[in-house]
Amino acid sequence: MITEYGAVRKQLDEFTYNTDEVIKWLNDYLGIAKSYGIPCVWWDNNYFSSGNELFGIFDRATCQWTAPQIAEAIVALYNE
Repeated sequence: MITEYGAVRKQLDEFTYNTDEVIKWLNDYLGIAKSYGIPCVWWDNNYFSSGNELFGIFDRATCQWTAPQIAEAIVALYNE
C-alpha cells in the first residue's frame, strides 16, 4: 500500500488551478499502481487555499470537496 501520494495543486491565476495536469499525473501514477494491485491513499494535508503544498482536496471543516474533479478522477480510475 502506498499511503502518501499526491500532486501539488498550483494556482495559475485568480480562478484557475492546474487541475488538468494533476489528473493526468494521477492517471499515470495510479494506473501503474493499479496494474500491480497496489492500493493508494491520497495525501490530503487540508491545505487547499493558501500555502505552497496544496494537497488538500477535501475540506474537513465543511465536509466539502475542494477539488471534486480530482476525487472523481481517482474513483473513475479504480472503477474501470
